[in-house]
Amino acid sequence: MKAIHLCSKKKLEFWLIKNGNEDAPVWVQDAFTAKGFQWVSPSSLRIVNTGGLIKINANAGDFLVFNGKYMKIVTAQKFQTDYRVLN
Repeated sequence: MKAIHLCSKKKLEFWLIKNGNEDAPVWVQDAFTAKGFQWVSPSSLRIVNTGGLIKINANAGDFLVFNGKYMKIVTAQKFQTDYRVLN
């Protein structure tokens, strides 16, 4: 899915982090295939050496924003205030 950052006006892709990636974008599925993303619990995703993130855990319910090269973890509250989903 795509969103726009309200301050920079840049269009980005995003994924709502949740266990089960059946509706995840291709870049998320590729990260799981390459073992860059791994579930450490039903509510915690480990990201290792993927999209500029070295080693970090992200929580289910947060958003992963991707600009085509780098990823950023954004809380649900911050996503609602700083981004607008595009149709």
